[in-house]
Amino acid sequence: MKDRFQTIDELEAVLLKIYDKSTAHPEFQDRWRKENPSMGQCVPAALIVQHYFGGEIYKHSKEFHYYNLIGGEVVDLTKNQFPCELNYSKGKKKRPNLRMAKTKERFELLKERTERFLDTRALAATVEIVNLADYPQYLEQCALWVWEEWDKERGRTLDDVVAKCRNSVNRDKVPQMYGALIGEELIGMVSIWFGDGQTGSPPEYPWICSLFVKDEYRGHDIGVKLQKKCLEAVKGFGFKKLYLTTHLKGYYERTGWKLYAKPLIKGQGSLIYEHDLSSEPLKTDSKRD
Repeated sequence: MKDRFQTIDELEAVLLKIYDKSTAHPEFQDRWRKENPSMGQCVPAALIVQHYFGGEIYKHSKEFHYYNLIGGEVVDLTKNQFPCELNYSKGKKKRPNLRMAKTKERFELLKERTERFLDTRALAATVEIVNLADYPQYLEQCALWVWEEWDKERGRTLDDVVAKCRNSVNRDKVPQMYGALIGEELIGMVSIWFGDGQTGSPPEYPWICSLFVKDEYRGHDIGVKLQKKCLEAVKGFGFKKLYLTTHLKGYYERTGWKLYAKPLIKGQGSLIYEHDLSSEPLKTDSKRD
């Protein structure tokens, strides 16, 4: 099965994206948090490692904890759940009992998610970012996403959002809208507007708005590709900077956005970011989008 993954690190990166409380040990499910995704995952993780890379499964001498031994090297993909480093010197070879703690079900679920992630990654590599001025048939779907994700709670009607989207498609000026297509399926979108819909009429513009990727395609840099398309477009129009506002902390920093110093937003919790178009291009980051 090594043909599915080139390295253990690659497998670990995928597992960190797909763990949740349903794959954790039953005793840890209520305490599982995204901030510590490997909590309670040692058994299905060790089985997954063995499935793809072979080797043996070992049980720790003191902790209720399983890990792998491959070619004489310890491989422990869930060690980060512990506050201190573990001593593996007295561990013993022991395959987990598949009949206990829903072990078989958790392993099969994690394996299914891993395979689905790999299949989706192959599809995501074929994504095409298109200007929706050339694909108006997708505007109603985009409007529905915008309404469900943001504008519904702001009191706007779906018809209002559809009208706004239809008036926001241009080829050679702002506003613009872009879609992410895999074949004929629309799997994501982004807009470039003069305002973000929250800050009123700020003197700084343009803004990236309504960045959205369908859940099953997140984690494959599609959001980054949509952002890059926006950067290329506004730079071509002669703008020096691009802005966005978000409640997410830590995501946009990883792709090169800088926190903006002027707090234009009136509500609490919102953050404004800027991207200098003369700086380095966006970095790749698959942890969310």
